[in-house]
Amino acid sequence: MMYVCCWYRVVSVLWNSCMKTVMSTLLKDTELVKEYRKVHGVTYYQHVKYLFDVLVQFFESDSLGLKPGTLKSDTYKDCYSKVNTNSQKSTMLVREHFQGLYGAQLRLDTAKSDSGSVSISLAYNKTDSDLIVTVLHAKDLPAMNTAVFGNAKSDPYIVLTLEPLELFPSVVEQRTTTLRDTLTPLYDETFHFNVPPELQQLAGTCLVVHCFDWDRFSCDDFIGEAILPLAEAEIGDSEKLHGKTHTLAMQCPEKHEGGAFNVLCTREDYSSDAAAFLKRRRRIFQLSAVDSEKRKRSK
Repeated sequence: MMYVCCWYRVVSVLWNSCMKTVMSTLLKDTELVKEYRKVHGVTYYQHVKYLFDVLVQFFESDSLGLKPGTLKSDTYKDCYSKVNTNSQKSTMLVREHFQGLYGAQLRLDTAKSDSGSVSISLAYNKTDSDLIVTVLHAKDLPAMNTAVFGNAKSDPYIVLTLEPLELFPSVVEQRTTTLRDTLTPLYDETFHFNVPPELQQLAGTCLVVHCFDWDRFSCDDFIGEAILPLAEAEIGDSEKLHGKTHTLAMQCPEKHEGGAFNVLCTREDYSSDAAAFLKRRRRIFQLSAVDSEKRKRSK
């Protein structure tokens, strides 16, 4: 019995050592790994994942080796999470990124958001593959214009697009009219997007809502962003389909969004999908940072 216990401890130490080796060599951003990853792309991590699975099977040895509780240590979980995330396609990571943003958005209080809120009606006519988006209204928007007489206001308009854009190559962003001198604009404008049924139900595909303040003599100010999964649409086959109304808290996205976003950053040199996505997001980061400072000065 003593020999069995000693053997088990030795194998446990070897397992943890293997996991640490994987983390420090195959998963660390060394110059060699960066070069290999640049040449082979996602395939590199798929090979690492295969190696990882082989190691698990070896140390498990058909239930004769290490127990699941020992195998699935914190080091194992860190390794598996990183390997699994990096082995995904770029468009899948973009979807994961927006799912994360939506999750964070749900935790916001619409009444306390610095960027206000927007109400959207979303429906999907499955007969015509028609996504029907109605921008109803927004409220509690920040004042982006300098007050000359009375209270400061904004000249807001809403821009709509679908993400990941790489899955919707024919989609063109659409925008509402600009309403002058208001922090509670009432739009009630309807827009249509052609969306295949399989994409409408695909996890991570979403409607992205951006609110801007129109300026006559300078670049328009960024007010906020909101995310709404396409799967949240009310589905039917009638042309007079009434969508479900969603009130979304808007927020200014942060430059470092973590997780999938960081993985996409490592692919910028060899993945066109990742590069295009990062270019779009960095533009929003830049607008958000500039206008956050402007908003602070106006208070």
